[in-house]
Amino acid sequence: MTVTIGADPFFHPKPHASHRKRSRILIIAACGLAFVALLSALAVWFVIGVGQTLGAGVRAAVGDAELNGAYQASAVTALARSEGVSYGAVTVQGLQSRYSNTHWLTATEASSPTNGTHASVSLDVEGSHAITAVQALAGTCSYGLAVESKDDPIVGSDGLLGAGMFYAFAPLTPAPVGPSTCSAATAPTSGWTKTPTK
Repeated sequence: MTVTIGADPFFHPKPHASHRKRSRILIIAACGLAFVALLSALAVWFVIGVGQTLGAGVRAAVGDAELNGAYQASAVTALARSEGVSYGAVTVQGLQSRYSNTHWLTATEASSPTNGTHASVSLDVEGSHAITAVQALAGTCSYGLAVESKDDPIVGSDGLLGAGMFYAFAPLTPAPVGPSTCSAATAPTSGWTKTPTK
C-alpha cells in the first residue's frame, strides 16, 4: 500500500485475516491466563484456610494430650472428695471400680498408647499428692500431679507454687535424654506447669 500526500488520515485498510486470527488467539490466551491465575488464587486461599483449620485441630489435640495426665489426676481428686478421704487413701482398685473405662496401673507399670477412649494410666499416690502418667499420643507421656496440701514435701522438692493441679509433657526417648517408658515412676521432679482454670 502506498500513501499519498493529502490522503484521508483516518482511512485504515482492512487488516488481513491472519491479523484477526492472531488477535483472537491473543485474547483467548489472555483470558485463559486470567482464569488460571484466578483458579490458582482460589486454590491458595483454600489451602491456607484448610491448613489453618487443620493446624488448629492439631494444636487442640496436642493441647489435650499435654493435659491428659492432669485430667486423669483429677479423677483422684474427685474420688478422694466423694469418699471424704485424703489423696493417700485412694487406690488403683478404688479408681478402677469408679472409672472402669480407664485401665489403672501401679506407679511402675507403663502406660500404653490410648486406644480410642480407653486410656491406661499409671498412678503413684504418696501422702497428699498423686502422680499420673498416660500416653495420650503414642511416643509421648503426659504427667499429672494433684497436690492436696501446700505442706506436702513435693511442693518444695519439685519447685511448685503450692497445692493444685499440675501437668508435664515429654516425648518418650532413651535415657538420659528423657523417659523411655510412660509411668508415674518416671515423672519429672521439676518443670511442672499449673493447669489452666476454665
